[in-house]
Amino acid sequence: MGATSSGPGSTPAPVRPPQVRAAASAPGIPPGIPRPGVPSLTLSPVPQGRAVGSWVRALLSRAGSVPVSVPVPVPGLALAPRGPAEEPPLPGWPLPQLVSLFLPEFPVRPSARQQQLKILGFVAKGSFGTILKVLDCGREKVCAVKVVPKVEVLRRDTLKQCKEEVSIQRQVRHPFVHGLGDSWQGQRHLFIMCTYCSTGDLHALWRTAGCLAEATVRLFAAELVLVLVYLHDLGIMHRDVKMENILLDERGHLKLTDFGLSRYLQWGERAHTICGTLQYMAPEVLSGGPYSHAADWWSLGVLLFALASGKVRTTGWGDRDTSGRP
Repeated sequence: MGATSSGPGSTPAPVRPPQVRAAASAPGIPPGIPRPGVPSLTLSPVPQGRAVGSWVRALLSRAGSVPVSVPVPVPGLALAPRGPAEEPPLPGWPLPQLVSLFLPEFPVRPSARQQQLKILGFVAKGSFGTILKVLDCGREKVCAVKVVPKVEVLRRDTLKQCKEEVSIQRQVRHPFVHGLGDSWQGQRHLFIMCTYCSTGDLHALWRTAGCLAEATVRLFAAELVLVLVYLHDLGIMHRDVKMENILLDERGHLKLTDFGLSRYLQWGERAHTICGTLQYMAPEVLSGGPYSHAADWWSLGVLLFALASGKVRTTGWGDRDTSGRP
């Protein structure tokens, strides 16, 4: 009748499907060739995503459809690489939100990048972060790095402003602008690297020398006018032009820095955010706008007045003049 037992307690022989038994009993005929007297074996495609048993693999192999060594793909399951013909691996897991929020302006750098930086000293502390003097051991160059906590950026709701600062600095290329070297993010902080100016800023020079010579003021005025015209032509408004944000290089030329309050503002558009430094702030900015690029020229006028006279204007805000003159 069926499979017979050779004795008590012995395991019965497995019963194979009749088509496979008939194929195995015809030696010398390759698999897949119709055999006389044997009904043809038709197999429907195996739907992906379903578990495939070993006996089905053997059945497909004998029918000449799928080699035994090739696994049936299952969606969502990563297979170990078996050779150059394998498909590329599946993409990695989604990035945490605390990382993806700051992309692409702050890419993720390997930890080896931060290990190449050696802290040499403290430069300054601003409202949004700390500026450190570091040595880039890979390039053997001294740089300044601004370190901003991510939590502070989110708490103050300045994510867009922080990303726009880096985007603007990457776009700007001018001899009188402090250029961006690199930017990246760690687990808890953002890093903005720039070249280090050992001479200091214009405010330190003014505090030491008092009022400057007229020829020096004219030179500084010409350089700052060139910078503002360049920025405004790009649709960029600085919004914080002051002596503390102007560095001096080794040759005594100016470098406008700190684009933390800058924004893109096309011609004809108006802004309403109250920001900047009070002594340099234009009346329309202080009143909440609307204001335009002209507010930068007001700040420049206050700065040049201070360089020439030795005094920063701090009075007159109660009955301020709105005619456009400092």
